[in-house]
Amino acid sequence: MEHLALMSALGMISADRIREHIKHLSFIRHPVTAPDALERAADDILAVLRQTSYESEEHVFEAYGRNFRNIIATRTGTTSPEKRVLVIAHYDTMPNTPGADDNASGVAVLLELARCMEGVPFEKTVQFVAVNLEESDTQGDRGSWGSHALAVRA
Repeated sequence: MEHLALMSALGMISADRIREHIKHLSFIRHPVTAPDALERAADDILAVLRQTSYESEEHVFEAYGRNFRNIIATRTGTTSPEKRVLVIAHYDTMPNTPGADDNASGVAVLLELARCMEGVPFEKTVQFVAVNLEESDTQGDRGSWGSHALAVRA
């Protein structure tokens, strides 16, 4: 049953909606060169996920002496809620790049999957997570701050 519902939901994926999300997110979103834009992207992603029936939240973590956010939308599993499946994409960019090729496109697919799978009951808890600070900077920073913070939280 779950498999049939999932296949039906995936059939509702809209390439047009994915393109619109990519266009909407294709701007520099970097913690140093465009911190306000990075915050705007987080707000936009959260707003889209809050239009669904998922429980949406901000996961705040500290890096570089300030707070950043991962955005998480959760659907609790029906029979094994303690087990989780995560769909993850990052929304920050490298300095001076619009991040359309992997960052915006990954987030766009994440948002569209969340929309299409909204009515599908899953045995395990499903989380759609837009993580932040995944790109390494030009100073040799390790990147993956948001993923690391998410793993520590788990």
